[in-house]
Amino acid sequence: AIINQLFYEGKLRTCHNILENIETWPLEIKKPIGACLLIDTADSDATCRMVGETRINDTHLEIIEEIINRSWFHEKIENGLEVGIITPYRGQSNKIKDLIRKTKLKNKVEASTVHSFQGQEKDVIILDLVDAPYKGECCVSFLNEYKNPQVKDLIKVAISRAKKKLVVIAHT
Repeated sequence: AIINQLFYEGKLRTCHNILENIETWPLEIKKPIGACLLIDTADSDATCRMVGETRINDTHLEIIEEIINRSWFHEKIENGLEVGIITPYRGQSNKIKDLIRKTKLKNKVEASTVHSFQGQEKDVIILDLVDAPYKGECCVSFLNEYKNPQVKDLIKVAISRAKKKLVVIAHT
């Protein structure tokens, strides 16, 4: 519905049984609402930092690490659940890949930038938006249409990769 309303002016038709295929997640992650889950880090000490030309958000990395280290998450993947982790920044993507390599999921969970994920779909997409305050100032680059005129298309690509569940980690 989000993709349909924001990007396609209501012209898309959703399969009638889509709600039957929604993945439910344990409540310790956060209460799922439909097929979309927002993990909001605004009430945390989340910050992003610049590393060269890219950005890293260590709080978001900790959340992703917590998710990928859960035994129920491993079980779902072992039972065929396809998972992708998408982020707008190469630096964050590389850090996520390092986290995945440290687990038994190294060839089963794909992490990449939004640009690299075009044309792919996964059952579950975890979208890490990374941007958060930086040294007390607003540090929004990816979602800023003035700095990133392609943001609507990139968000459309990112959120439309999920077949069953979209998890968004963001500092709202």
